[in-house]
Amino acid sequence: MTWKILLMVTVFTWPVVDGLAQGRQQGAERQYAQVRRQMDGTRIPDLTDDQQSKMKALRLDMQKSLLPLQNQIGEYDAKLKTLASVDNADLKAINKVIDSKTSALAKM
Repeated sequence: MTWKILLMVTVFTWPVVDGLAQGRQQGAERQYAQVRRQMDGTRIPDLTDDQQSKMKALRLDMQKSLLPLQNQIGEYDAKLKTLASVDNADLKAINKVIDSKTSALAKM
């Protein structure tokens, strides 16, 4: 009898928990979109066309300089997943990749 009650509670609470998780994700997406708008310079009032073009050029230069580091961090993430997915994970290798990733993040 208790397993039936446990099953009913699980079945009825699962949609609530799933909905809360989706709500948090949507909130994070909205926050990310807001930050992107601020980075675009659209939140700075009274910019001249020349200033807007300079802002775009600066942003583009920054994005170009960060791209290799972002790619390198993605490679470190893939290495971490690979190292952690084996049965007997090599902790020294994992720590070495984490240290490398941390130093790459510090360069950003």
